[in-house]
Amino acid sequence: MFFYLSVLGLIMTEYKAKRSRNIYAPGQEKPFKLSRSKIESFINCARCFYLDRRLGINQVPGFPFNINSAVDALLKHEFDQYRERKQPHPYMIDAGINAIPFQHENLNKWRENFVGVQYFHESSNFILHGAVDDVWISNEDELIVVDYKATSKNDKVNIQATSGASVPNIENGYIIDSGLDSIYIEPHGFLDKKIKPRNIDLIITPVIDFSLPLAGKFIKGKTVLPQLLK
Repeated sequence: MFFYLSVLGLIMTEYKAKRSRNIYAPGQEKPFKLSRSKIESFINCARCFYLDRRLGINQVPGFPFNINSAVDALLKHEFDQYRERKQPHPYMIDAGINAIPFQHENLNKWRENFVGVQYFHESSNFILHGAVDDVWISNEDELIVVDYKATSKNDKVNIQATSGASVPNIENGYIIDSGLDSIYIEPHGFLDKKIKPRNIDLIITPVIDFSLPLAGKFIKGKTVLPQLLK
């Protein structure tokens, strides 16, 4: 049994190897839902797919990428602002993309995991579905499906280690600066007083305080947050 601890607010996720739901039964009358990622799973490992969808034995999930999730949420929020204005985002202009964010009443549903865009394949009795990050519309009324990705780059990246919480040894925080964007990561909400005031594009840190018997307060997100916002 596995648990994941998220630096974005102590989110505990329990992993259970065996499940009783979402299992395919040959000849079933009810359409069976398959996501894009499950089809990819079948292509990569048909045996893993069979154990998962037919026998209910889950694959061990990878560790959650909190930075990627944060970037994804921030990009959606930012492009939504330009969607309301019916204007292209500055990135679209710089990249020479003649389009604007697409407006549709079902966009939030298309973005929702386990719902997304759906298609019923009648001959197999499968419902194929997948969530999208965004949809743009070009000047020629062509719809562009967008998938946000947080990727690496070859340019020089500066990483500065900062002092954090004593749990019991001093845990590091990090300021990652690419020259274009910067990220501050502090998993316990302890602000290093030696950090000089500067602008940061993205901060990943707890937003609550948390204490344990004997250990005391080892997460101080709520206390430190006002100082970070300065």
